[in-house]
Amino acid sequence: MERIREDQIIKRLSVGGRDLKVSARAPQQKSSRFSPEYEKLYEFIRKRIEMFGGAEYEVTSGRTHFEKLFIGMVFFDNADNRAYLLCVTKELGKEVFSLDLTGLASYTLFPGQIVKILGTNSMGEEIQVREIDYSLDIVEREGAETKREFSLVVAKLSGRDALEEEELKSIKTDVFIVIGDLPKEERVRYAEIFKKTKTKVVFVPLVTSVHATMVYPVEFLEKVYELPNTSAYEADLGDAQAVELPNPCILYVNGVSIGVSTHDMLFGLHAVERRKGREGRAQDVLAHLVYQRVFISTILKTSAVDYGMYDHIIQPHNLDILVSSSVTGVVEEYVEPTHVFVVGQKAVKLTARPDPAKGKLSVTKEDMEIGGACKKKSTRELAE
Repeated sequence: MERIREDQIIKRLSVGGRDLKVSARAPQQKSSRFSPEYEKLYEFIRKRIEMFGGAEYEVTSGRTHFEKLFIGMVFFDNADNRAYLLCVTKELGKEVFSLDLTGLASYTLFPGQIVKILGTNSMGEEIQVREIDYSLDIVEREGAETKREFSLVVAKLSGRDALEEEELKSIKTDVFIVIGDLPKEERVRYAEIFKKTKTKVVFVPLVTSVHATMVYPVEFLEKVYELPNTSAYEADLGDAQAVELPNPCILYVNGVSIGVSTHDMLFGLHAVERRKGREGRAQDVLAHLVYQRVFISTILKTSAVDYGMYDHIIQPHNLDILVSSSVTGVVEEYVEPTHVFVVGQKAVKLTARPDPAKGKLSVTKEDMEIGGACKKKSTRELAE
């Protein structure tokens, strides 16, 4: 079998993505492809492999007639209709194996997915797969405080929305997350208004924000509200009334961890997934997002991503709540131990309530019109 070149690996790893559409700056050409720095990308992949196999894991290269454990990133080659596994060593060396899946009764695979594979490599270049393990062990946050009830509103807003003071005051919630292209002056105005209602406000930029870096993970160019003694993308709100966080980010409210990202984690996954003998495709996709513990589950071909900032992309523990957006539709689902909310253009209000009897967190969702009353309420408790 002909060996795959490095540039071919990157090309075949890359799927999905969205063209950047940015006002006031020169847009990318629709045919363009963002080429990440190879070393940073492979370091990101290696860190994800270590999540599954530990820092000392090394791939077994060469022929073997005994079953071995292979851990790597899945990608596909449409030209020969094969699935491949990219393994990255501690020194960032690369080993690529084709996957013989004919012995499996069922499987589900996505490009960019890290998997553990048990199988033999009698030919030296092809793994005869006997078993696939898709998920990580659940990791709890260390030192987490006791969870307490709170409400949270997430809304996409921009400077053009220009909400008046009375409209903002009508938003009744404990925490308000504003995702959008808000200039510094508007963020200050919002913070001063919400200070009067004792509402904590979190500002998160969009990838296409002209007031942000425009490379994922995205940060505001000018910051006013930074929390001291916190990591770059994790923040325990504590007594802070206002804070600016990057996209993606993790915030902690009353002991509950909340991941926020505007990257469309569902876009295109159904089209590129390969499966056999399985039902529940939607559940498989959501489980893939939760159990991989990353904000970017694929290598994006048309989106600018700094993979060197892998600490911002890899989640250090399982989240209680994950909020994302997608053009594929609105989703609310519980994939233990995470409540997943994929939202559209409408604002949503989430109410989190610990249920000591069940030992789980219960979350309800309401669709909102900002400045008005909630229009639709979902009373389904997703933890059941």
